[in-house]
Amino acid sequence: MKFIGLLVLFITVESFAANDSCNLSKSLTDFLSNYETLKSNVENLNKKVNRQPYVCMGNSPFTKWARYEPNGIQMNIDTSKCHFSKTPAYFTSLGGMGSHYGIIGTTSIYFATSTKFQIFLRDYWNATSGTLMKVTADNHWNVNWIGVEENN
Repeated sequence: MKFIGLLVLFITVESFAANDSCNLSKSLTDFLSNYETLKSNVENLNKKVNRQPYVCMGNSPFTKWARYEPNGIQMNIDTSKCHFSKTPAYFTSLGGMGSHYGIIGTTSIYFATSTKFQIFLRDYWNATSGTLMKVTADNHWNVNWIGVEENN
């Protein structure tokens, strides 16, 4: 950026020096003032862009479910691929081919860190952990997740 600014300044000085009717001193002052304003605007824009949150997402397959006795299931979700520097806000949904309309806990996050979190599920009818494990496998229940890390 400095090289381009100096090149523009040189060309400006040369063109004004060739034209005796121009006030070179005032033109250079105006040019430098405009350059400083532009530079300040670019710096402010960079500050705004750098404050955008970091977002990472994934999908944990149905094969990761484990029993949580007597009538629940749990999943440990690994988010280390995201390289979060601090614990983000996690958001989840439960996907699959069916039978997940009566599930409780799909958006409840537990033990969140920068590299993992857990969710625990049960259904409205208090099915056993074994029954829920069969239903997850039959219907391919997966956890869709998003982590959002605020950038200060």
